[in-house]
Amino acid sequence: TTLTLTTLTTRTGTTTVQNTAGPVLFVLTEYYATDDCTGDVVEQEYHAGGCIYFGTYANFVCNPDGSVTISHHKDVYDACTSTPTKSTTHDPTQCTRSEWGAYQRFSCVEKEALYYHYYAAADCSSSSYYGKWLEPLGCQAKGEIQEGQVVESNSEWIDLSGSEVTYSFYNTLDCTGPAETLTDDVG
Repeated sequence: TTLTLTTLTTRTGTTTVQNTAGPVLFVLTEYYATDDCTGDVVEQEYHAGGCIYFGTYANFVCNPDGSVTISHHKDVYDACTSTPTKSTTHDPTQCTRSEWGAYQRFSCVEKEALYYHYYAAADCSSSSYYGKWLEPLGCQAKGEIQEGQVVESNSEWIDLSGSEVTYSFYNTLDCTGPAETLTDDVG
């Protein structure tokens, strides 16, 4: 497997982008407009397994039986080592209502991904490192649901070819039809 390490300059510093050496295990949350999680997947969120910071920490765990456990931790400095303030386990066949009114289903999937490493300084020094994010390659539904209705049907396709990352944006939920594209040469 070939690793490509690249640098993108941003207004607030620098981001390095690196493709992963193999598939990454993600917790996938799929959102639906229907209360039985049937029909179109309107939005997809991918979270790499492990502890992620969202103002507080959330720990995403793929269990051996295929279920997903998400625990929330109040202390923002502990990186998911404290006793969880809330913990839920979701069976992949279970359809539940989200906090914002859509219906959701959780599962674990492996996908090739890009690592984005964020730095406050343009020299990417370790002292200016402030976080990383993994983004899966391929198609993701990025629509929006309000009060049980689909109000936006969008999707995004991310592709890495050589030293180019291409982002394609669609007005459909499944990455079909005409697209607006943005390509970054990161070689």
